[in-house]
Amino acid sequence: MIGINNKVKASVDTKYISQALKKISRVLKIKKIDISVVLVGELEMKKLNLDLRKINKPTDVLSLSYDFDGTHLDGEIIICYPLAKKQASLYHHTIKKELTILLTHAMLHLVGYDHQKKKDRHAMQKVEEQLGANLLQRTLC
Repeated sequence: MIGINNKVKASVDTKYISQALKKISRVLKIKKIDISVVLVGELEMKKLNLDLRKINKPTDVLSLSYDFDGTHLDGEIIICYPLAKKQASLYHHTIKKELTILLTHAMLHLVGYDHQKKKDRHAMQKVEEQLGANLLQRTLC
């Protein structure tokens, strides 16, 4: 099950978000997902980032994993929609492509990838490039 809560009331293709998450899940060989995606503004994301990570500024995406057993994933993805729009403009691509990048990044966190250490960052980037940045953008964006 995929739930989407658009708190910023932006014109967002929720069907696309669901399709992207299903595709990412298939590539990661996750059989069942229970994911909540929440689109928030910069002030709410700043507060969440401060509460959860002790960083007093907004971030583009947060992921909260509630349970992952290898085949079933239960979690939440919080996207700062205004930052996603800014990044799409900055990198000269569509908001769908930016959402794909953020969803891919968040899903990798939910299944255990991290980028705090250099070697972990390289491993995560490699997987992102293999499944998100290349495969998903060609097939969904």
